[in-house]
This record gives sequence, structure tokens and C-alpha cells, in this order.
Amino acid sequence: MRSYEVRQAHLMPADAAAYRPFFFHTRDFVLRNGEVPSTYTLLVHVDGEVFVRCHIALLTHEAVSLPKASFGGFDLHPDCTVEDLVYAIEALKNFCAEKHLPHIRIISYPECYDSFSTQIIHEALIQCGASVLYTDLSQYVIIGRDTFDELIDPDERRHLNFARKQRWSFWQESSEMLADAFDLIVNSREAKGYPVTMTFEELSRAFSQFPDRYMLFSMRDELGKMVSVSVCIHVNEEVLYDFYHGDDLEWRKHSPVVPLISGLYNYARTHGYSLMDLG
Repeated sequence: MRSYEVRQAHLMPADAAAYRPFFFHTRDFVLRNGEVPSTYTLLVHVDGEVFVRCHIALLTHEAVSLPKASFGGFDLHPDCTVEDLVYAIEALKNFCAEKHLPHIRIISYPECYDSFSTQIIHEALIQCGASVLYTDLSQYVIIGRDTFDELIDPDERRHLNFARKQRWSFWQESSEMLADAFDLIVNSREAKGYPVTMTFEELSRAFSQFPDRYMLFSMRDELGKMVSVSVCIHVNEEVLYDFYHGDDLEWRKHSPVVPLISGLYNYARTHGYSLMDLG
């Protein structure tokens, strides 16, 4: 038997997760800025067990899951069916209609995170009359037995060998180095024409709030100068997300991000991740 409930997110029990949620689906992340009365959580129960969870923010002209996050969408129990999710989506549509918000925008996680659930989500949304507004292409690396050298092309291997000859080294940095790293990221992204979606204050607060989720890594030259950096997020036990990275423009012709990604790959192998999301 199915049933559902919708509550303000801060009133939802802390343990009301469907199944090993991604970080951006957790209650702690959703409430990172305190109680937000306009953010709600939908739970669908099947025979008393949580099968679907979705956080939704009610904005001026639409409902979004989730704004100011890498993604939102549906957190599914492994036994969730298309029919279960259709029930959840119709409940969500009815709730938003009651709030005079007929438009709902779902920002889902990359398919590589969970291809089985992605297929269920896509099919259920289409059945409920949804349409795909846009699709982002994801770059990712499957973490396996192969070494990083075996996965890359000759040009990338040349940059990796250059870093080794220059005695560059991979570091996991403390948050005390975040300001220097952020400057490197901003300069690098601006040079490529990419926006920086968080301020330093916001990123610093994220490191303070979630020290077990946000990590800072670098590649340093022989003199100890950072030539490339990465802010990574522990999405769950299986996924390591390279959220931001940047490199020193003086070294760009030698692609210092390549040895940085090599270091991240080795870190991910050592710590049991199965996927590294490169954005």
C-alpha cells in the first residue's frame, strides 16, 4: 500500500532517507542555511517503508529540486518501481498546484551515478507529462584495477611524465589553504570563460559545515608552489566529485590538471570509490 506526506524540510525526521542518499539529497545539506520555510520534503511510503524522497523549493514562479545545488531530484529505494515514482510525481504535482505553482523543474543527478534509477526517473517523468529542458554532458572516470596511466591518451601521458620529471607532488591540503586555492580556481575559470558559482565565503562555510564531505587537493611544484588545485566532494561511498579545479596559467601549456586528476584517481582507488565525477 502506498501513502505520501509533504512537510517543510526542517520538520522531516533526520533519518527519513530512502536509500544511501547522495550528499545533495541529505537533510543536512538541504538545511545548511538553517530552516527555510519554502523548502519541503516529499516522502512516499510503500508498505510502511520509504521508497521515494524529494526535496523541493517553492520559488516565485516555479518549484525547483533543487536550486543552488549541483542537483536535486528523487532519492529512490532500490525496489522502487516506475509506478511508485509516478505516484510520487503526481503527489508532488498536486501539492505544487495547491501552492499555485504549476511549473516544476527537476535537476537530476548524472546518469553515471545510478543508471538503473535514472531510467526509472526518466520513464516516470515522461509518463507524467514532463519534458527534458536540457541535458548536461558528464565527464567521469570509472575507478578500477587499471592505473591512471593506462586510461589516458599519449598527450595526457606526456603531461603526466613532465610533472614527474619536474618532481611535482600531490597533496591533500588543509582548509587553511582554501583562500590561495580559490584564487587559483577563479583566475583559471575566468581565463576559460567559466563562471564561479560560489563565493569564497560560501565555499569556506561549506568546508566548515561539512569537513567530512569537502576536501581540498593540490599539485605542487618542487618549490612547494601550487600549480593546480581541486575542491572535491564526497557524494557518497561510491562517488568522488571534482567540484572545482583550476591551474596556474603560467604552467597551462603543460596541463597541470592532468597530474592532479591522476592523484585524485589514486586517492579514489585507495579509499574505495567506484566513480570519479569530473563535472
